[in-house]
Amino acid sequence: MSEPLNAMNDRLSEPQGRRIRCRDMADALERMAHGKQFWLADFGRGRRKRPDHEILQKSQELDVLQQAARDYRTQQFQEQCDAVFRPRENQVRRP
Repeated sequence: MSEPLNAMNDRLSEPQGRRIRCRDMADALERMAHGKQFWLADFGRGRRKRPDHEILQKSQELDVLQQAARDYRTQQFQEQCDAVFRPRENQVRRP
């Protein structure tokens, strides 16, 4: 993992004026999706199979995470998202 969990939690609790970069969002979404894939492999069938409604829920969550990660990686979305981070000409940059 590229960032300790405590640091991520601290950053998520920061004021809403701060945004997570699109690439970082895509990376985090892909890690979450990877975890869902492992869960489904472990508990989707066999002797440790969980109830069908849990499997369906995890499958739907996986679909959402994968779609969101793809969206964050697309060129058009990336450009729109990155525009949020570009300093404006009249904006003073803070150290």
